[in-house]
Amino acid sequence: MMFKIGAMAIIAASLAALVRSYRPELGIQVGIAAGLLILLTAIGEITGIITVIEDMARSYGLDASFLGVVFKVIGIAYVAQFAAQACRDSGEGAIAGKVELAARVVMLALALPTVISLLENISGMISMQTP
Repeated sequence: MMFKIGAMAIIAASLAALVRSYRPELGIQVGIAAGLLILLTAIGEITGIITVIEDMARSYGLDASFLGVVFKVIGIAYVAQFAAQACRDSGEGAIAGKVELAARVVMLALALPTVISLLENISGMISMQTP
C-alpha cells in the first residue's frame, strides 16, 4: 500500500513541477488532485481500523456514541490538515491558519457533550461517596 502511495506522490510531484513550469495556476490543481487521490487510497485502510476498534469497544462494553465522537474528531483533523496544507502549497498561509483554528473550534464543539457527560458521571460518583 505504501509503495503505491509513494509512487503516486512522486509521479504527482513530478507532474506538478512540469505543469507549473508552463502553467503555474494548474500546478496547484495537480497537487490538490494528487492529494485527494492519495487520501482516497488510504481510506480503505481507515475503515479496517475503525472496524477493529468498534469490535474491541463492544467486547469491553463501551458506549458506541463516545467512539463516534472520537472518529469524527479524527476525521476533522485529517480533513483540516489536508485543506491547510493545500492552502500553504498555494501560498496562502494565513488561510491555512484559519482552517486549522476553525477545525479546533469544531472539534471542541463536537466533544463538548462528551466532556459534559463525563463530568456529570464523575460528579455523580463523588456525590455517592460523600455521606
